[in-house]
Amino acid sequence: MNQFTKLLTITLGISFISVFLIFVFVWDRQTLDLILGMRMEFIFGALLLHLLSFVVWGLRTTSMSKAIGYNVKFLDAIEIVTSSVFLASITPSSAGGEPLRVHLLSKRYMPVGKATAVVVTERLLDAIVILIASPIAVYFLRGRINDPRLDILLLAGVGIMFAVIFLLGYSVKRPGKLANFIHISAGAFSRFTGKRAFIRNLPHRIEKEIGHFSQCSHDFINEGRRGLFFGMLFTIIFWVLEFSLIPALLLGLGSEPFFLYAFATQVLLFILLIVPATPGSSGIAEFGATTLFSTFVPAYMLGVLVIIWRAFTFYINLLIGGLVSFKILHDSDLMGEILNKKPD
Repeated sequence: MNQFTKLLTITLGISFISVFLIFVFVWDRQTLDLILGMRMEFIFGALLLHLLSFVVWGLRTTSMSKAIGYNVKFLDAIEIVTSSVFLASITPSSAGGEPLRVHLLSKRYMPVGKATAVVVTERLLDAIVILIASPIAVYFLRGRINDPRLDILLLAGVGIMFAVIFLLGYSVKRPGKLANFIHISAGAFSRFTGKRAFIRNLPHRIEKEIGHFSQCSHDFINEGRRGLFFGMLFTIIFWVLEFSLIPALLLGLGSEPFFLYAFATQVLLFILLIVPATPGSSGIAEFGATTLFSTFVPAYMLGVLVIIWRAFTFYINLLIGGLVSFKILHDSDLMGEILNKKPD
């Protein structure tokens, strides 16, 4: 069993067990009536909102690529982003999706350094939107969440986001110093692990990509500001669509939409999912959602809401992302190479 299969098995296993436990613990006599009385037009509406977010994501990629001089076809952009969600769904912090998007963009349209800048800047815009929204979310949920373990995970998520933003900013401002730091860290790591052959050429490759990323970031700031503007606009629209899933599902379950609480809890939930604890954040997503949604959703409704939400944002991603990925990569084993890369 290769690494790819192991990750998929672990991810699905943890998710299935988590969903089962949640459903068992929150099951109530009212739950069956709730399921039988669901308004399917709102449930399908929620699914359409999630699928529409892929379209907006594709528009973001095309607009940001165009800003640095590369015309990425819209349908290709949608293929690229949908294929990446499969790998993102089985790797911690969704980190596996970025290398795949970089590869596909560089294979079809632009140098690796330029593609890296587009993909990383997209991730940075996501982080900025969530960080701006997080204090607002905390304000609306003040006094409703009393779980110290959740506080620790949220702090860890915020810390990771700030660290990534700092490193990205530093790589743009001082690429040489960051490269030196990578050389020193790689040398210490190689001595500690004994993997000198694997580490030997890694700093040079990273240093080269840091230079490309730094130059491309300057292009965004100087000539590509229009691309950054539309990138941020599409980022906001993307998250509004994604966060609208819970209100739509609540309407489908016969409840009020609770827009403010739904948006606030999902902002904090996204921060939780950044913590690289499990592949695809399985377990953390289910139990985190249960804890956060319980602040405004009755217990008998909670299990159904979490299961449908997870089905749309995780299992649908696996299905669609898997189909598109294997359509694009049927003649190669790129995903396996990314996950199974061995030391030289």
